[in-house]
Amino acid sequence: MVKKIIFVPTWRCQLKCSYCDYRIDKDGKLHAFDKIKNIGRELEWFEWVQYLDRFEPLLLEMTGGEPTMYKDLNKLLLHLSGFSRWAITSNTLNREAIKKLPAYNCHAWTASYHYHSDDDFMTNLFILRGKGIMPRVTIVITPENYNVAKEKIKMFQAEGYGVNIHPVLKQDFDWAEHRDVWDGIKCLADGAQTMIVGDISDKWMPERHEMCKAGGDYFCLMPDGQVLRCYSQILTDDHGVFIKDFEPVYEARPCSMDCMFPCDRQIANKTRG
Repeated sequence: MVKKIIFVPTWRCQLKCSYCDYRIDKDGKLHAFDKIKNIGRELEWFEWVQYLDRFEPLLLEMTGGEPTMYKDLNKLLLHLSGFSRWAITSNTLNREAIKKLPAYNCHAWTASYHYHSDDDFMTNLFILRGKGIMPRVTIVITPENYNVAKEKIKMFQAEGYGVNIHPVLKQDFDWAEHRDVWDGIKCLADGAQTMIVGDISDKWMPERHEMCKAGGDYFCLMPDGQVLRCYSQILTDDHGVFIKDFEPVYEARPCSMDCMFPCDRQIANKTRG
């Protein structure tokens, strides 16, 4: 039994946000930050159930891509081991999929707001509440949309939703050049919001650690069944093994990789050697 698996069921997404570092080109290749990767086929839901049952994760945390665009997500969640709870980060615009998803064992729903279709987004949040799932909204902030974001935060708060503030992270973008906006974001975070990234230094001066426990109690799954020790590994040319051959390694191992994602910093238990 593992504590947590980060799961990307699909890289597909119906949006093309300008600040997103993931896109699929016309040849079907994934552009992830400055890397180009072959996607491979998406595993079928029953294949995932077979593999996941072997690990019985306490929490299956889905991201993407847009997870609700995985064609049989409802079947996958219905057949998860009874030990497992699931969480999802979704743009929350796929109403047909949202209506089908089982609320059973839902640990958390993070609704990523991307300044598209406010009416549809709010309606779908209401549908989730009707299913017994209380979403928390994550709003991505750039220097260009900062003033609009402040109004949207008020709108979500007025409807009773918690808000995560997520300053945009791009490899060709430096928040240090927009210090006034950054300070404004920090002031917003002093309210009821949670800030995903705590300081400019979290992005621009990542701390290199010596030892890492990722790949044991915590690892990541790609749509084709490839296993990565952590989500930051997607930024490298390293390739993981496939899930049918994967065995967790629970001992800490040497690692010089920068933790570029909050999930890695919080869960992977990196420590100085």
